[in-house]
Amino acid sequence: MRNRVNLVIALFCLVPFLAGQEPDSEKIVRKEVIEAQAEIRIDEPKPLLGLWLDPMEALDTLLVGKEAKVQGEFDRKMEAVLFPRIVRFSRYLREPLASKKLSDRITIDLPEKARRKCKLWRLRIIDPAGTPVKTLRGKGRPPDRLEWNGLTDDGKLLEIGTPYACMLDLMGKDTVTLILEHINVPAFAFRRGNEIIVRIDASRAYDPELLRLTPWGRDVLREILNLAREEYVRGVDIAVYDDRADVARDCVGSVLDMFKRGIALNEDYIKAESRFPTGDLAGKRLIEIKLNKS
Repeated sequence: MRNRVNLVIALFCLVPFLAGQEPDSEKIVRKEVIEAQAEIRIDEPKPLLGLWLDPMEALDTLLVGKEAKVQGEFDRKMEAVLFPRIVRFSRYLREPLASKKLSDRITIDLPEKARRKCKLWRLRIIDPAGTPVKTLRGKGRPPDRLEWNGLTDDGKLLEIGTPYACMLDLMGKDTVTLILEHINVPAFAFRRGNEIIVRIDASRAYDPELLRLTPWGRDVLREILNLAREEYVRGVDIAVYDDRADVARDCVGSVLDMFKRGIALNEDYIKAESRFPTGDLAGKRLIEIKLNKS
């Protein structure tokens, strides 16, 4: 009798399999696995090889999502930093360069009510003088991702080291304005003929008190060295613009030393000098590196 009961129980357990169905526990496990894989795929950046170098492509990305919290009123309650997208220049891109130090997006958590009732949205990048230099706009709720090519409305690149502000207006029955301050562009690169020109904010890349490159500066220079090796660069010109002559000389020495140790080029093909910033660069402190392919 006991054997018959055990047989009935065993057959009862086999019914879902015989019917081509899975037990609920198996479904849950598979669902969790599928969701985890989907999250991984979403988190992986798309191959962006070339975007870093071409200012006509998407240098910067603004992401309006649900990752960062905005507390209190919508006026000067959140600071953010907007950097150009600097990616690893390898054959197989996997992650943004120094993702903990550089960000390629601004994330904003907007109240669902404000997003739901939004009929028009407008995003403005504003220079220190209070003049909007770039405006993006659209109808309905703002999209999850706003792509921007990094150029101002008059076709110029944002200036290195200049503090910009970002204003996001959600217009509906009521208008909600979110102001993001201290948006800095610390580095960008572009091609010009056979040259690749890289400009870096020297105040972020070099510490004059410690007389050495900052960790962020070393990370960026390593990626430039990787790029120089992959592009088979034949010459490197390094210029440091700073109104403090002694700081400029020390910074030039640090950058030059890193290039001499990091790239297989004859020293005659690596030139470096400090320059006093004049003209459009007056008052700027930046490192300019030209990679020559010819």
